[in-house]
Amino acid sequence: MKVVVAIDSFKGSLSSKEINKACYEGIHEVDATIEIITKELADGGEGTLDCIIDSIGGVRQSIMAKDPLFRNRETVYGIIPTEKKAIVEMAKVAGLTLLKKEECNPMNTTTYGLGEIIIDAINQGIRDFIIGIGGSVTSEAGIGMLCALGYQFLDEYGQMIVPIAKNLINIYAIDDTKVDQRVKESHFQIVCDVKNPLFGLQGAAYVYAPQKGANKEEVELIDQGLHHFSTVVSKKYGIFLEDEKGAGAAGGLGYAFLSFLNSELVYGITKVMELINLEEEIKNADIVITGEGKLDAQTLQGKLPVGVAHLAKKYDKKVIAIAGSIEGDIEEFYQQGIDACFCIHQKIVPLAIAMDKQISYQHAKDTIKQIFRLLLL
Repeated sequence: MKVVVAIDSFKGSLSSKEINKACYEGIHEVDATIEIITKELADGGEGTLDCIIDSIGGVRQSIMAKDPLFRNRETVYGIIPTEKKAIVEMAKVAGLTLLKKEECNPMNTTTYGLGEIIIDAINQGIRDFIIGIGGSVTSEAGIGMLCALGYQFLDEYGQMIVPIAKNLINIYAIDDTKVDQRVKESHFQIVCDVKNPLFGLQGAAYVYAPQKGANKEEVELIDQGLHHFSTVVSKKYGIFLEDEKGAGAAGGLGYAFLSFLNSELVYGITKVMELINLEEEIKNADIVITGEGKLDAQTLQGKLPVGVAHLAKKYDKKVIAIAGSIEGDIEEFYQQGIDACFCIHQKIVPLAIAMDKQISYQHAKDTIKQIFRLLLL
């Protein structure tokens, strides 16, 4: 028997690598002869770098770069030397998890450090980038990143603005004469599952800024700033990309890539599964194990477990999902290709216990053992 284990992280508790390992150990305690292939999963946000580098090989490159509040912080990105390609996880330099709760306010945060990473990779001969942009704490339309790449955003007096969301409304001109030619020669694949436009009620500010610490008044100001900025960009370059799917991703970072750089936005789940060669492993598997911390309505909208299930059903494979909690109509998960769902916790437990790493690890291991004891009867 061959089993493929490809589970997304149980956020706040177990990484994808950890939950996969728990299942690996549990299955082998039932039957050590079962062949098990584990594949880390991520969708462009937290864990994307590790998922890709651990699967296809590469090296991790350390660099000092600006964090969301312009403080120097050591961070890391990946390089695949054989392909001269960089793998970048935006959340490692401009992510929500980098700040304390009281520090979070997208009016004041920046993607400048992401631009510093890109320049560092370019200096090492890289021209091909895969960048996951999930999990940002910013709403400044990527102007921080663009500043680090050489773009200058000027106010009505010709002075450079600080690249944060509260200053978007003050941008009146763009100077691109200092942009390194090597930046223009580079190609960027942006791994993104968000399809929102740049501004408006479904845009970056109204939908996502509150999650990053913005109050109602600040959300309105950010939305006005994003609208104003797109007007300046349109006048400068004659392009109108504010309504493109994904323009509102990562606080408008998607818009920056589409408007200023040689970029394409790619569907996160599909791209990651392609990069880690998941389809080839599933082809020859008997059973596929997937899941995430919480199976719910968002899962059904196309998150990783559903992506894995759809791929497995392409080859008529059995799919079992495990989760820390399950909400909603189970029948809807079955309709998406998942044959059975299991919660790792066998009784209702307080959130603190449910999120405990050691407890979750053991519960996941125990659950998968019970599943395979049944399967092997």
